[in-house]
Amino acid sequence: MASPDLVALAASLLARLGSAVRLADMTAAPATTALAPAAADEVSALIAALFDDHASQYQVLSRELGGLHQQFVQSANVAAEA
Repeated sequence: MASPDLVALAASLLARLGSAVRLADMTAAPATTALAPAAADEVSALIAALFDDHASQYQVLSRELGGLHQQFVQSANVAAEA
C-alpha cells in the first residue's frame, strides 16, 4: 500500500511536469506550425507543408494527452486524500 503523502508528492510533481510540457508546446507551436518553404520550388513547398502537418498533428495529440495527464493527476490527488 502506498503512503498518502508519497502519492500526494507524486501528484504534485506530475502536475508541475505537465505544466512544463504545456508551456514548451505553446512556445514551440508558432515556430513549428508556420514554416515558410526554404525556396520557391514545389519540393520545398511540399516539405514545409509536411512539417507543418506533422507539427499540427503533434499539437492536437499533445492537447489530448494533456487532458489525460490532468485526469491522472486528479485521480492521484483523490487517492492521496482517501
